[in-house]
Amino acid sequence: MIRRPPRSTQGVSSAASDVYKRQARHFGVFRGTSGRWRRVDLIVAAHLEWPFALLSWTGGKVYNRLLRLHANKMDASLSAHCLMTVPRDGTDAKLIPLETHPGTPWPRTEEDVLRLLGVPWLPPHLRDV
Repeated sequence: MIRRPPRSTQGVSSAASDVYKRQARHFGVFRGTSGRWRRVDLIVAAHLEWPFALLSWTGGKVYNRLLRLHANKMDASLSAHCLMTVPRDGTDAKLIPLETHPGTPWPRTEEDVLRLLGVPWLPPHLRDV
């Protein structure tokens, strides 16, 4: 097995660096029974982060950037971990929908996350813009 070296966190804010360090992930390459090499990315996400991680890892780079830009226009921040408010008045950020809309169930699927953003769901093979 060939292992990819960990991505450098140099120049990244300490909060982002801490998030990167706590994620369980492995990027590797293996040779299947057919003799072909395959790249495998194993990502372990917490139960509550699952729909956000799935959306992030099954979308293309451009699609994910467009989703994050759309969230930013809504004064929110979308990541592979959660959707949060981005307050402009210096108050603390809040988890969407848990802290912003009490009683609304926590997203369990990609569709739920996209519904919070007001974006229609697309199958992963159509997300590679």
